[in-house]
Amino acid sequence: MMEKTNELQTLNRLDLIINLKKLVKKEKELTLEILDYLQEVSTRKLFLEMGYPTLFAFLTEELGYCSGTAHLRIQTMKAIAIPENRDRVLNDEVSLSTLAKTQCFINSENKALGKQSGGCCQYQDPKTGKQCLSKYQLEFEHAKPW
Repeated sequence: MMEKTNELQTLNRLDLIINLKKLVKKEKELTLEILDYLQEVSTRKLFLEMGYPTLFAFLTEELGYCSGTAHLRIQTMKAIAIPENRDRVLNDEVSLSTLAKTQCFINSENKALGKQSGGCCQYQDPKTGKQCLSKYQLEFEHAKPW
């Protein structure tokens, strides 16, 4: 670690910032890849085969994530399952943390909708006037905070 610190101290300001930007881009790409793996673990229910009752338990106990990070990873994983959202992240139109927060909002809205509307999405298309009424409750793409 000390060698790396010394190496960083020798970089000029421009190189330091350029390298940092490259690392941030790699970090985003790696995070998306991790989320893809988590989605596959979730889809195959591998966490159950390994003796974990939930994906959350798998993330905290098997992978060592803290509970807050595990929760955000799960929410973000759900959000990027929609290709449009994944594209927005890759094009720097929205951050992973914004997607996670939006997914948390949708989860809380779904709980409220389940009590008020029989569990259906109440989104109404402004052009056609048609209601979604998806049985999956509020659809992610119907909540647009950005």
